[in-house]
Amino acid sequence: MIRKMLLIATAVAMPLGATAVTAVAGSTSAGAASVPIVCHPTVPFSLVTYAAPGLSQAGSFSASPTSTVNTGSQNLGCGSAGPAHINPQSLTTANTQCTGTNTPVVGCSAGMYSYDSIGGFAGNASTLWSSLVTLVYTINGASYTETNSSSNAAAGCLAVGEVGFTIHGTITAGPAARMGHAAKYVACLGADTGGGTSGSTTADLGNPAFTGHIVTSAIDANSKIRIA
Repeated sequence: MIRKMLLIATAVAMPLGATAVTAVAGSTSAGAASVPIVCHPTVPFSLVTYAAPGLSQAGSFSASPTSTVNTGSQNLGCGSAGPAHINPQSLTTANTQCTGTNTPVVGCSAGMYSYDSIGGFAGNASTLWSSLVTLVYTINGASYTETNSSSNAAAGCLAVGEVGFTIHGTITAGPAARMGHAAKYVACLGADTGGGTSGSTTADLGNPAFTGHIVTSAIDANSKIRIA
């Protein structure tokens, strides 16, 4: 069941929340407006660091209504458009309020909040964009603002055997040739770390017998920024 959820509603390797996040990327020339700009991460890959102690089957519990996930900086290559860079990001997310003993999830107690369960993580793809309403990146010295409006599980990540998400938006600030163009940020989650992990985020999230904690996941080379 968990595996099916992941394949249908895969989300970021991160919990979700209400805080807008700004990502900043490096440099590229705008080029002809008819030619899309596509940028892929280069090594070393940025790591998503989940709220302690990490993602697990049962999740964790806290008196706080929110938790935070962080990502590191990332360089990207954009072909003839030039290099790019995304600055570190911090995402504050809403935890699930417990309303009673084992309600709404096993382990709950009144007054506490649940976070970072694999089941909860799997259902976040469609709401992720609300935590990244404005995504700013710089390509070849030019700053682009992507204003987002939707998100979903990333078919491109699933096609290469990884979980991931896509955030869809429109360029609302930047070079004139790209204004109003569709844009998207795709994050595919590759290698993971943490006690009991296998080295694959996808394998561990989809394994009902997984008993460890995923502390980090890499946003790998299958990820991308694409501006139409």
